[in-house]
Amino acid sequence: MTASGYLITCHHVIKDMDQCKPHLLGPRVYCIGVGTPVEWTYEAELVHLSSRPGLMPQRADDPMLDLAVLRVTRRLSGSPVELEAFEPLAFADSDRVAEGDGLWVIGYGQQQSDMTNTRNTMTGWITGRHSAADGDWIRFSPDILSGHSGAPAVDRYGQVVAWCVKSQYDMIGANTTTGRSAIQSQRYFSATGGLHQLRPVNSARLELQTAGVVM
Repeated sequence: MTASGYLITCHHVIKDMDQCKPHLLGPRVYCIGVGTPVEWTYEAELVHLSSRPGLMPQRADDPMLDLAVLRVTRRLSGSPVELEAFEPLAFADSDRVAEGDGLWVIGYGQQQSDMTNTRNTMTGWITGRHSAADGDWIRFSPDILSGHSGAPAVDRYGQVVAWCVKSQYDMIGANTTTGRSAIQSQRYFSATGGLHQLRPVNSARLELQTAGVVM
């Protein structure tokens, strides 16, 4: 979050919340939770979107970053927000990180069998970088779980290097010719360790400026 109350997450998080009525307060207005376990405390308005790759672009020049920018406007009780109570995280220069650098992800990662809605921190390292048709990516070693999407990945100085976007999985027993699983009645997947994907923050700087975010 910035000192002006702006925060970023993934477009697909907002898209999923559109289907979750308790967290959708109105058109482009959402609940924001804090603490552990999470407490739904604030209202935030959606101010800018860059679509998730594979979905319809928001505009002709949409870089398809899977990015949503929101601005906290007030508490759910209707009282004002004390923005000075928040300590914004600075952005790192994500072009300067390299393979082997350590990162810490701060989020609400959950396994489907144990949805506790508690905050957690995981650590790992950068395993590589690559550029594709849908932009630049940082490869990360740990699994990115449900609840990690949009979470910041920070360096040892506490500066944001990237945000979590997606995990990579391969089908177990898949036939590479037909694409069908060897286990006909089930679809089993295994995480491809070290290939999970983060968006570097430098790729979002122009979008944030467009949204009016002062960094």
